[in-house]
Amino acid sequence: MPQSLVTPKGESVFACVLGLPRLNKYSNENEWTMGMRWKPEDCLHLRNKIDEEFTEAHGKKKGRLPYDFEAYENENGDKIETGYIKFKFKRKEKSKKGELLGAPKVVDANLRPWDQEKLIGNGSIVRASFSIFPYNKGGLGVSLFLKGVQVLKHVEYDPDADAFSVDQEFADDVTEFEAEGTPSSLNVDSSNAECQINKAAANLNQEDIPF
Repeated sequence: MPQSLVTPKGESVFACVLGLPRLNKYSNENEWTMGMRWKPEDCLHLRNKIDEEFTEAHGKKKGRLPYDFEAYENENGDKIETGYIKFKFKRKEKSKKGELLGAPKVVDANLRPWDQEKLIGNGSIVRASFSIFPYNKGGLGVSLFLKGVQVLKHVEYDPDADAFSVDQEFADDVTEFEAEGTPSSLNVDSSNAECQINKAAANLNQEDIPF
């Protein structure tokens, strides 16, 4: 059975871990997802662990990794890197055998069950419990199976907070949004709110989460 791992503290990006799972249009499967980002020097151990699992499963073949340098397109269509590396964790609604897996366990800093009404905004400081799973269907790669999330510092979800990009002609050195821990250059997917608002009865005791 794959080893349970816990990430270092990092920033959440587009957390979709509350309520009903969201439809992945590419796989046509429902799933919960969690993005996290770090500066490259802060996630070196995590990257190395993922790379080792990929090499063990697939050797020197090329494939997909569940992380990449975070970037966005500016108004001219140019790709601008943010200086962070973004990782994607996900949990499918059903196992390969068709069994319901239930939602990931979400707790606060004191390990208390998370209030399902409190949507997790970009820039929240979190940790994730996960396992690394290799796959060879539809290509070669490894995925990060999400088991649980611990919210250490909550930033309220605001669907309008990231609606605009920074205008360098008028912006201060530090914008209000960036001071709150939410990068103002990222675009918010409005479906994230719908995903988190559609609450279901999550089985919070289905797994032992090693926070």
